[in-house]
Amino acid sequence: MSENLLSPDPSQSQGNDPQSAPVTPQPTQPVQNYQVPQAGQPLQYQQPVMPNQTINIGGMTVVQGNGMATAALILGIISVVFAVIPFLGIFIAAPCSLLAFIFGIVGMVRGSKIQKGFGMALCGLILSLLSSLMMFLGGGTVW
Repeated sequence: MSENLLSPDPSQSQGNDPQSAPVTPQPTQPVQNYQVPQAGQPLQYQQPVMPNQTINIGGMTVVQGNGMATAALILGIISVVFAVIPFLGIFIAAPCSLLAFIFGIVGMVRGSKIQKGFGMALCGLILSLLSSLMMFLGGGTVW
């Protein structure tokens, strides 16, 4: 019982049934732009992209953004929303406000260098200060 179940014997094909006919592989064309490195030749890697550089992918130009500014704005909005809710202001709004303040300063510095996201970082910084003021005035604390 040593028959191979995965590859049927072509001599046992029955008539012109297309399912039982043996399949011959078609030759493929080699990739034109790829060169196999020779033995002892160092591999060539692409340089990492700096924050102020643009990336060209398939004819489209992708510009790097300011992630710190975006994070500051989102955390600032979250901290303002949760600052007015009692008990949650201390546990959710305070850490978000602190992180939004830090990310806002870093995002403003980076935004002035790469000319992107300075306004978002400033808005996140202002929202973090506003939520801190709301929490200390009693909106989200139990005084």
